[in-house]
Amino acid sequence: MSHPPFWTCASPGTFLELPEPTDGVVPSLASPARKRWEPGSVLRVRWVSGERSVRSQVQDVAKEWMRHANVVFFFVDDGDSDIRVSLTDSPVWSAIGRDARHRMFRDKATMNLGPLHLLSDEEEFRRIVLHEFGHALGCVHEHSSPHA
Repeated sequence: MSHPPFWTCASPGTFLELPEPTDGVVPSLASPARKRWEPGSVLRVRWVSGERSVRSQVQDVAKEWMRHANVVFFFVDDGDSDIRVSLTDSPVWSAIGRDARHRMFRDKATMNLGPLHLLSDEEEFRRIVLHEFGHALGCVHEHSSPHA
């Protein structure tokens, strides 16, 4: 299947299904084709570190992507994985999409959600999780799109 280098708005049956605009603004995301997972992928997400209670909260928020992206997150504690998440006090970051398969990440975290356990603001917690899992799906910041 051939995809354009960047999707600005996806359609049903592809990687990303965005809701219909209610305010006349068409929603869009920048996502390089070479970074995206295949539509219908089941992505194994393994925990590298973090408190179980925070992991559960992260999983609940991250699964919101499954309503819009044509992927499934399957969270595991061990074994093979596509995405590996740590919850350490270092800065928040994520590999972009399939970059997580790069040898430099072999058996290492591909995402760090930082010290989320210290956040009391639920909206900020949700924003960080959705943002970083968006990167893990292959989305880049809008200013990185050649259409910006």
